Amino acid sequence: MTKVGPGKEILRTERLILRRFRAGDVARYFAIYGHPSTEKGLGPCPTISHAWRHMAYVEGNWSLRGFGAMCITKIGSDQMIGLCGPTLMEGAPGIEIAWTVDPELHGQGFAAEAAAGACRWIFNERPTLDRVLHYIDDHNKASQVVAKKIGGLRTDKIFEHPIVGPLPIWVTPRAAFF
Repeated sequence: MTKVGPGKEILRTERLILRRFRAGDVARYFAIYGHPSTEKGLGPCPTISHAWRHMAYVEGNWSLRGFGAMCITKIGSDQMIGLCGPTLMEGAPGIEIAWTVDPELHGQGFAAEAAAGACRWIFNERPTLDRVLHYIDDHNKASQVVAKKIGGLRTDKIFEHPIVGPLPIWVTPRAAFF
């Protein structure tokens, strides 16, 4: 299991670095997480304090579970452009690979690249893990496209998300990567 502290690089893709969050990321985290289009999938984020608490939840996954979502940056820049990675909310049916990219950067393939990297990483970290999940609203067509690009399929199951309500469950099998 990867043991690295806040701010440390976890993985690289062709264009991206996925690293742990650090306190200095909170303003960009709020800008992305607090954007109206992002709130639809993650729940409301009316203040920077809410963003801080969500970032702390993400980091808590690292402390309690040994994995968590990561800050996405472009290689050569340390500015956060999104977040992506595995999380496991208490009561959830399995490990989720979630992603969010700055709405100003949509359509450039960053979400799919980060999500594919995060899937490979968690499958390597957890050799017995046979699938990862994604909770995607039916109206979130962009995330559905990302899920399909990484081998995801929509199931007929629903996850009752405690913040945003019922969400369809998508599944990406290990076989999509190995």
